[in-house]
Amino acid sequence: PVDPNDPLYPCSVLPERYQTACYQMQTSVMLFNSKGDIAAAARACDGAPTAMRLICYTSLGRDISSYSLQNHGKAIAMCSLGTPRYQPWCYLGLVKNVVDINARAEEGISLCRDVPMPAGKLICYVAVGEQIVLLAQDDAGRRALCSSAEPAYVEACVYGARVTAAPPPGLANLWKAAQQ
Repeated sequence: PVDPNDPLYPCSVLPERYQTACYQMQTSVMLFNSKGDIAAAARACDGAPTAMRLICYTSLGRDISSYSLQNHGKAIAMCSLGTPRYQPWCYLGLVKNVVDINARAEEGISLCRDVPMPAGKLICYVAVGEQIVLLAQDDAGRRALCSSAEPAYVEACVYGARVTAAPPPGLANLWKAAQQ
């Protein structure tokens, strides 16, 4: 069920225990109802419950991957239509989808290089690392796939790839600020 007058429906009426799963796909409904208006979907994500905004923006990034036909410049411009505080999670959804589609970490790293904001780059590289977990079986292979990241973000990728347990500087503060 969809409601063109409520871009968050059906998530807006579901019990809390179902909201995460619902918001993981809600932007597909939003974009269907708004005929692909990315800015409108971002504004709708801004109106989601605070705890669901990051999930909604991640969903938006996933959808932007297809709306942009995986064109990095177009996709980054589309993610930039959202509220700056939540844009990093749009990049997260975008880059995870890009890596998922072609199973090539270097495609994700290439996208992260083009992200214009440091917070977005940080989340983007962590997300690439998380996808690398699926592409390389051991720490050496994971580290090798992360090695082509921008030098300032190699550790973010390695952290996402579960090679190191220490989060990169600024990651905890970024999560905290976005959830307020």
